[in-house]
Amino acid sequence: FSNTFFCIFCIMSMELCKEIIGEILVQCGKQEHIKMVISAYNPVFSEAQNRKAFNSFTLDLLYPTAEFFGIVLADSDRNKRFIKESLKRRLIFATQSLLPSKCTCCSEQYRNTLDDTPLFTCYTCFRGSHNCDSIIRSHMPRAVGHVWA
Repeated sequence: FSNTFFCIFCIMSMELCKEIIGEILVQCGKQEHIKMVISAYNPVFSEAQNRKAFNSFTLDLLYPTAEFFGIVLADSDRNKRFIKESLKRRLIFATQSLLPSKCTCCSEQYRNTLDDTPLFTCYTCFRGSHNCDSIIRSHMPRAVGHVWA
């Protein structure tokens, strides 16, 4: 990583990006196999480059990482929801969703953590909304069926 690069998914320096990924790694505790998968993510890479970086990991490594991020791996009938390719993509989005973003309602930079429960979550990239007053006031009455962007 170099300080002269910027993350392609959010507005921040690489130093801040490394710091945030470091915080996520600390939350892994002694689960070295999960740390190994998360460490393969590079915010400067495109999604395709990050998927390639995840190629060497088996599903036996990807599943516990998904569980760490709170990703539901099976439906109510216990049918697995992911094949390796789709799980790699979902893990990349999970990591990106924890990096800072700019709120489209209040223009404030915000960041969700693994412990946050955002009001809305994007169905495409899984980024959680900012829970600012603007979001709450403008969207709460319409929350059911609302598409958040």
